[in-house]
Order: sequence, then structure tokens, then C-alpha cells
Amino acid sequence: MKYTLTSILLLLVLQINAQNDQIDSVDVEKYIGTNQLVCGKIFSTRYLRDTKQGVMFLNMGGSYPNQHVAGVTWYKQYKQNFTYRPDKELKNKKICMEGYIETYRGRPQIFIFNESQIKIIE
Repeated sequence: MKYTLTSILLLLVLQINAQNDQIDSVDVEKYIGTNQLVCGKIFSTRYLRDTKQGVMFLNMGGSYPNQHVAGVTWYKQYKQNFTYRPDKELKNKKICMEGYIETYRGRPQIFIFNESQIKIIE
């Protein structure tokens, strides 16, 4: 009984910590250089299909150029890792995306290689 109660408490603590591990897109600049689960609304998307790798942008927290963070994928190269087209499916939805936060020209971004890095909230 003692071990069961301890196990249940440990699971509750782990679950609470897991829920707190996500960050809001407005705070993303505090976490540059780390792996995070970043959550917010996708305000705008852009698919540059005419580029060699078909780069796609998912702008979270605001429309380009005022986004908090951009999810970036080379859709032509990685489209087999998606069951949907992210720029169409995710626009105007609240999502979480997980990955390494870095910057490009001073703006935060997360590279998305497959849909397992994305969780649709609403």
C-alpha cells in the first residue's frame, strides 16, 4: 500500500511538471538555444512552393513580420512526414510545436521535420 500511494503521488507530480513544460509564444525569446514545447495561435502561413525545398512558414503569435516565432519546414523534402498540409490545416488554430529554438535574422524559429512535433489544441 505504501508503494502504491508513493507511486500515485510520483505520477501526479510528473504529470503536473509535464503540463508546466510548455511555454507561451510570447515568452519564446527567453528560451533561444533550448528545446521547448511552444504554444500559441497560428496567425498566418506561407508556402514558397517555387523554392528548391518548398519552404513553409507557420507564424505563431502574430502575422509576419510580427510573429513571436515561426515554425519552419522544407515541405517538399518532408511532406511524407505529414498527413496534412500544415499551411492549410493549421492557419487560425491554436497549436503547440516542439523543437529547438534558434534565430534567423534576429527572429525566433523552430524547425519542423514531421507532424509529431505539432499538437493541435483547438
